[in-house]
Amino acid sequence: MILSESLASWQGTPFRHFARVKGKGCDCFSFMMGVLEECDMIPLNIKLPEYTVDWHLHRGEEGFINWIKDTLPCKEISMDDPKDGDVYVFRFGRVGSHCGIYFQRNIHHAYYRTGVISTAWNDAQLKRRMITGFRFIT
Repeated sequence: MILSESLASWQGTPFRHFARVKGKGCDCFSFMMGVLEECDMIPLNIKLPEYTVDWHLHRGEEGFINWIKDTLPCKEISMDDPKDGDVYVFRFGRVGSHCGIYFQRNIHHAYYRTGVISTAWNDAQLKRRMITGFRFIT
């Protein structure tokens, strides 16, 4: 599936912690994995680490970022030159705990209040929380 189709097909999926069912529920991590799998950017059925809904409030280590680096076929990138399909990680709480996929000057992400949405790349709240990005090697 091409990226634009995959992102559109997830749009409006409600937020559900640790779920990954298009149209029924997902969180930002599961949304990212679902889209990347559909677009053949990562291998199928990679097991996600278990995490509680509030893990980012009580930890100091960058577990989410380290898991991406250690598990997925990607390289860390600058935030200055985004390309369609890049994944960006945002700090909510003490560590990087939210992610979204860049596509055509927007970040597509699953947010706990709205579900899967598209937010402008230059959105002030997301920009100030952005801490790193990843480009996938296909």
